[in-house]
Amino acid sequence: MQREGVFPCAKSGDVDQWPIKYRLGLVEGMFLSEDGQLQIAATLPKYGVHALNAPGIDVASARELLSRIENAPTALALALLR
Repeated sequence: MQREGVFPCAKSGDVDQWPIKYRLGLVEGMFLSEDGQLQIAATLPKYGVHALNAPGIDVASARELLSRIENAPTALALALLR
């Protein structure tokens, strides 16, 4: 997936080839698990940032997504709350 869908998207500003919804979903999937917990693969954060740096990215959508990432609970935090 990284070679085919992450790296090329991160390097490209072409929103026709890599649409806005794809970019937002890509970054969400890089940082959040299906249940909204923070998950990060060590090599991916910089590509997520680049994927959001394209013409037509709605700043409000990007900020909302980054806020969800910033405030996402971690598995450890959830385990401590139980």
